[in-house]
Amino acid sequence: MNKTVHFFVDANSSCGYVSLLNSNLADCKMFRVLKGYPQEWVNRLYEAVLSRVSPEDGELHILHDCMTGRVSGVIIPKRQTGFINLPLYRDEDDSVAGLIWQEYLTEIKKNLTFAHEHFLAARGIHDEWEKVYINNTDFKALDDLTQRVIHSILGDCSLDKTAKTVHRFFGAATIEGSCDYITDITKDVGKRYFIKGRPGTGKSTFLKKVADAAQRRGINCEVYHCAFDPNSWDMVVLRELGLCLFDSTAPHEYFPERSSDEIIDVYKEAVVPGTDEQFENQLSEFQKSYKNTVAQATSFLQLSQRIYDDLMLRVSLLIPQKQANEQIDRLCDELFVAS
Repeated sequence: MNKTVHFFVDANSSCGYVSLLNSNLADCKMFRVLKGYPQEWVNRLYEAVLSRVSPEDGELHILHDCMTGRVSGVIIPKRQTGFINLPLYRDEDDSVAGLIWQEYLTEIKKNLTFAHEHFLAARGIHDEWEKVYINNTDFKALDDLTQRVIHSILGDCSLDKTAKTVHRFFGAATIEGSCDYITDITKDVGKRYFIKGRPGTGKSTFLKKVADAAQRRGINCEVYHCAFDPNSWDMVVLRELGLCLFDSTAPHEYFPERSSDEIIDVYKEAVVPGTDEQFENQLSEFQKSYKNTVAQATSFLQLSQRIYDDLMLRVSLLIPQKQANEQIDRLCDELFVAS
């Protein structure tokens, strides 16, 4: 049974649509980017790939669609090959589409723009929310905490090589709401640090400093960006050291389950005591407004996906089953012959 790691390589965010796909393809010699394949085809190709891998192929990276959470592709690192299916509306050049298709795609893109605008509005609310804590955080204490943690987890460790860094998302704002694969990504990590805090208390900066220190010592890093604000980091995994650190606050709040799990409480270490209580009403309003705006953004994602599902149904009805099966077999052959 091959080990699988599930994650996202793109996101609908407050910065619009953001893709980190290329960061994950540095070692791939052959990677197929499919465009507009019906989900049924993708599922069958995925199953075909799984049926042909052997234990010698090692780890499999399973890519998920940021709109639906469904499987969208696979990377086989040891074979240096893989594929991903991108929806038709991700293609900037849709001039080849027929008039009816263009009407679908225009409507989808319009609603995606509305979703991104609402995510951006939600970030504006979040920025105001953060200011409460920024004004009440002792960043010297936070920096001292960061340096203590770096010394604790890295010690004198230094590897004689240039570090490799890959950028991904562990979650996404899907049509079903917030979704993440933190448990899956960290299942084989021996030591997990749960970073607790509040908006604006420096959790992302903390993670960036840890990753920078590791990279300077030749330690490979998996960096997982925030799907809401891709400029912010939510998790760093150092597999060579068997450890990870991640932002364990809503909407991806987790608590220790293993004896080796450890909490790093930024709020306790660096925020003025009583800040939550002093600004309780104001913080409650920010939280409520933020959730409502994100919910509105999600409704536009849902509308876009309903339209796209209708389009994909039309596409699948135009293609004979035999032709679909032959195409899937050819693609699967390419992935294994190429390596």
